[in-house]
Parts: sequence; structure tokens; C-alpha cells
Amino acid sequence: MTIKILYLDDNPNGFQLLILGLKNNGFDVSIVSTYEDAVEIHNSAAEFDVYLLDLQLGGAETGMDFADKLRDDGCRKPIVIYTSAPEKAIGRDDVIVRSKAENTRELIDLLKQIA
Repeated sequence: MTIKILYLDDNPNGFQLLILGLKNNGFDVSIVSTYEDAVEIHNSAAEFDVYLLDLQLGGAETGMDFADKLRDDGCRKPIVIYTSAPEKAIGRDDVIVRSKAENTRELIDLLKQIA
């Protein structure tokens, strides 16, 4: 079974090794770089098994704002906030927070486990 991930990051080119690792481990990765693009894909009724969201995006909205939208729309799929500032996402019990400094293998193993 292929695990489908929506990866929201305003700088996905900086994480090509992660994306390659995900794809090499059988994940089907859809990449968007703005909140608006993520909302558009979500509204298109595309199905994902897990959401991997950067906390800080380039605009006014954040990855946490998109997580809020997903939850408000009734989505109960796992959400991982993937950030270089994990302390800014503390206090949420409906998402999993992981540091971008974390080992890629550990993140891939986590995504396999929760999807």
C-alpha cells in the first residue's frame, strides 16, 4: 500500500534529500509551497494518509493555520508539523511536532508508523 503525503513547505528545494527518501521508501509525495495551494488541493477532495507541514511559511498563514483548517473541516488524518522552531508549536495535542534537525530516517519511520 502506498502512503500518500501532502508536504507543505515554502522551501521544499531545501529538503530534496527528505523528499527523495520518502519517495524511495514508497511514499507518494505531493508538494505545495503555499497555504493557498494546500487549501486548493484539500478542497479538491484529494485524499492523503498523512500531512507533513512546515510551521513557518513565507506569507501570513502558517502550517498550523492549515492544520486548523484540516481539523475544522473534520480531517482526522495524522498531521506532523515539521519545523526548525519546534518550540513555537508546543501546546497542541492534535498534531505531532518534529524538528527539521531530526534524522531523516527517524521521520520516515514515524510517518510509516502513523499513516
